[in-house]
Amino acid sequence: MEDKDLGGRPLKFPTPNDLQIAVDVYFKQTPFEKWTVTGLALILGTKQLVQHYEKREGYEEIIRIAKLRIENSYETDLRIKHPTGPIFALKNFGWKDKQEVEHSGGVDVTSRTAAMTKEELEQFVSNLREAKH
Repeated sequence: MEDKDLGGRPLKFPTPNDLQIAVDVYFKQTPFEKWTVTGLALILGTKQLVQHYEKREGYEEIIRIAKLRIENSYETDLRIKHPTGPIFALKNFGWKDKQEVEHSGGVDVTSRTAAMTKEELEQFVSNLREAKH
């Protein structure tokens, strides 16, 4: 499918292959421990340009894989001594460091008061009010 010329500025990378060459240059010239999304953006142009190509048919897979390679470099960094920076970066990739637990069933609050007499129930409510203050 050919893109129609809608006017405006011409593409910096007219073909997906042109973009792939630029991405490959970034990864070849940049040491593994220095790979970043902003570093990639600087080579390609701007962060907005990266976002633009990420949504453009034929180019999106190139950007997705480039970002995945960068994410992998942060994950690899977790195995070395100071993981704080990589943890922060991975959170920006959507990783979470909290555990989410789903509960099923319910809590029966009536069981605690069901067997109480009226006087016991009044005392229970009175104790709750006192504890609140």
